[in-house]
Amino acid sequence: MQLNGGDMNPDYILPELLEKIPIWAMVQDCYLGQHAINKKGEVYLPNPSPIDEPFEVKRQRYIDYQKRAVFYNATRHTANGMAGMVFAKYPTLDIPKELEYLKNSIDGGALSLVGQARQAFLMLLLKGRGGLLVDLHEINEKGYLPTKDSGNRPKIKLYDPENIINWRTQIINNKRVLTLLALRENYVKENGDLFKNEVGEQILVIRQDEAQVLFDIFRKENGKWTGKGWRVMKNVDSIPFSFIGANDNDETVDDAPLYDLAVVNLAHYRNSADYEEGNFIAGQPSLFITGVSNEWYQDVIKNGNPIRLGARTANLLGSGANAFLLQANANSGLYQAMTDKKELMVGLGARLIDTDSSVKTATQAGAEMAEKTSQLAHLANNLSDAYSRAFNFCAKLLGANHECVVTFNTKFNTAKMTAQERAQLIAEWQGGAITWDEYRARLVDDEIAFIEDAKQAKTQIENDNPLNGADYD
Repeated sequence: MQLNGGDMNPDYILPELLEKIPIWAMVQDCYLGQHAINKKGEVYLPNPSPIDEPFEVKRQRYIDYQKRAVFYNATRHTANGMAGMVFAKYPTLDIPKELEYLKNSIDGGALSLVGQARQAFLMLLLKGRGGLLVDLHEINEKGYLPTKDSGNRPKIKLYDPENIINWRTQIINNKRVLTLLALRENYVKENGDLFKNEVGEQILVIRQDEAQVLFDIFRKENGKWTGKGWRVMKNVDSIPFSFIGANDNDETVDDAPLYDLAVVNLAHYRNSADYEEGNFIAGQPSLFITGVSNEWYQDVIKNGNPIRLGARTANLLGSGANAFLLQANANSGLYQAMTDKKELMVGLGARLIDTDSSVKTATQAGAEMAEKTSQLAHLANNLSDAYSRAFNFCAKLLGANHECVVTFNTKFNTAKMTAQERAQLIAEWQGGAITWDEYRARLVDDEIAFIEDAKQAKTQIENDNPLNGADYD
């Protein structure tokens, strides 16, 4: 394969990616909240002014219209709530000691495994896609990879889907293999200024060429993309990159799980803008005076005596005159529309907006929780698979002969046992219906016990409070 910076465009973006970028931007703006939504202006909130209205009048009305609108951030609450469920427990790790450093410094800096994984999980919720690269090109410019005895160690970098701009796969030996990958990155230019950084764009291209993996970094100079030269990634037989998807961890672009919720969230925001404007215009009390004579007007108003409102003032009206306040009722149609959308967001997963106090049967409650947690569990499992693959790449580079497994929590909203159920569980264990390991696992699931290893728990219990040879098997 012949690749040169002068006869190709390494910044080429696949069409299927271009279609998704505006959608991802919308969902992410909803997550970021009112400030991000307001910055986009009429993209999310059309101007209600007539077309023929003067520009300055239209502009000021829109500024006031936008300020009064309230963005109720159901998208952010839902995403953070779901992430909280997955990361309520520290992930289970089966990794060699050579990779222990990744738990506290997974990207070569201060970012921990849990911190990066939480970012990746939110990325899955908001965009349905992401990627993990076992980063090598910054370790050694000659392309030699770290060894077990060297101070250089591989790191794992997380890429937004917008920056995974190009890829290609092929069927090799009845297996789909990633043969080309282009990742957009930023770098700091050397401008001689100690205090001001100038950031440029570069494209990291990795390709598989027969039995070897090559990489190069392209930067634009004088209008042309120029590479540093292809270097070999040693000790790897495939591109060390793992896609993460909402459906599958493959190269296909999946839909964002929170897209539907974000759409309704924006519709609720637009209803709020109309509702607040209506209340501002028609909701304030307005004074009306009827039956006054021209003489009264000339004597009172013309002579500079204003009509005052308040309990400590008095206004003298002419014979037969009447004064009263009018105040419009709230726009019930818009209010109902907002209420309906709020309930719809609850149905789409925004459980943190409101507490559902309605009575449900056990079957209804179980079905709803199964539907909600099944998607969460699927996303958590995809995340586990991607990180396990990335850790195995790192282990291979360092010569560690170990099959790495990273597992994120998928046990959500565990139903707590009653005292009677716990007594029954003990009776079943003592009666030989279940083993000690099964009994212990149920206690851990219910968060009554916290030592997951049954044998370790048995030893500690015996040391703390000997049970005269009780049978744990």
